[in-house]
Amino acid sequence: MIDTHQALSTDSQSKARRLDAELTSVTQKLQALSRGKNEEVSMLEKRLQESQEKEQKYSAELEEVKKERNRRVSEYTKQIEKDKETFKLKLADMDRKGKDAETRRA
Repeated sequence: MIDTHQALSTDSQSKARRLDAELTSVTQKLQALSRGKNEEVSMLEKRLQESQEKEQKYSAELEEVKKERNRRVSEYTKQIEKDKETFKLKLADMDRKGKDAETRRA
């Protein structure tokens, strides 16, 4: 009976040690996995922040390009209107000179 009790006790202690070792191993693996996930999350957050900063930079740059384009369109439109008026005046002057020349011939 004592031998059986000692055998059961030894067996129980052996199982307890084996389970404790397994628990330690699983805990270490879980902690390593958790650290890896935390590092991955940190890296992804950093990439997201960099992407957002680039988006803001490019949005601001795009707005500047649009403003410059609109400024140039306005400038060219004004120049075209000015040239149009100049040509109208020249055409009217040429018509007047043509009529004056016709009148003098007649």
